[in-house]
Amino acid sequence: MQPFDNSKDIETSLLKKERQSRMSSFTYVRPSDLDPHRASQSDTIFGRLERAYPDKIGFYYLLCSILLMSFNAYFTQQVGELIVPEINFLRSLFMMVGIYFFITRYKSELNIGDKRHKKVVLALCLIGFPTALSYVFGLVNWQLSEAVTIMISTPIFVSIFSWFIFAQHFKKEQIYSLVLWLIGVTLVIRSPASGADSADSADSTDASNTFDETARFIGIVASLINVLLTATSSIVVKATNVRIPPIMLMTYGTICNLILSGTITCIFGFTVPEFHIWVKMMIIGFLFFYGQFFLMKSLEHISSGVNAALINNIQIALIYVIQIIFVQQIPSFWNFTGTIFVVAACVVLASMNK
Repeated sequence: MQPFDNSKDIETSLLKKERQSRMSSFTYVRPSDLDPHRASQSDTIFGRLERAYPDKIGFYYLLCSILLMSFNAYFTQQVGELIVPEINFLRSLFMMVGIYFFITRYKSELNIGDKRHKKVVLALCLIGFPTALSYVFGLVNWQLSEAVTIMISTPIFVSIFSWFIFAQHFKKEQIYSLVLWLIGVTLVIRSPASGADSADSADSTDASNTFDETARFIGIVASLINVLLTATSSIVVKATNVRIPPIMLMTYGTICNLILSGTITCIFGFTVPEFHIWVKMMIIGFLFFYGQFFLMKSLEHISSGVNAALINNIQIALIYVIQIIFVQQIPSFWNFTGTIFVVAACVVLASMNK
């Protein structure tokens, strides 16, 4: 070998460069990416809408959720002749039908994943069951506008919980919103129940008896519990920082509601509903399923320029329209004034998120 023969070093260098070139062109492919079912999800109607309106789709999803949940509240109040666990059971039963067809059609992934994700899903399902019961208790025992006015106050309690749990500083806007909320809730709670706006005195008497003081008290407590539990769910998601697909949480949450509500219903006695109640329960299942689905979809796709907390106050306006037109109940002056204060509190708090 000649003293300056470096052909071997050149060959080694070329081989090293070739390996580097191959590694740089290598693309890692996850097993899930090779699944044709997952690849086809982007071709669903939701995938096409999200590609067509990437900046506005979150806003559209939120409006759909508000509309569906407003009518869900109305129909839920119309089946108050059933016991609350049975209402929750039948609603969950019809929701499972919708969830089954949705999962079958779109091949949704229901594998929760690691232990951390399982704990979060379990916690949210266990919180979701009393949340669902308190939601129905509040609607069937109180006027529609009064119950929903309290239930839209979730941002107030999320702010308070964040102050305790995450040691966040309370800003002046939060103090203003809390004061406004307390005034509004006080006015709504002391608001006398208004009867139906009817010329028939007997009908007016029956309508006023529907919301007696005992029922109003149950509705008030249930609505306050509902908003507390809903805020707790938000805090759990915020604290764990775990992203869970909407359909997965809806599936396991509905199964939990179905089992627990069914057990309680069997203990207290199952009442076979009349045909018109079955129809209303089917409508409730449909409205609640898509109302919750669009809500969680909106949280995934809402853009930074859209204030979801502010837009959510539209629901109270829809509820007032539904109560006046369909239920034929005119909210009292104190109810209306209290609602203005509660909405103002939510608006002040939402202005901090701009």
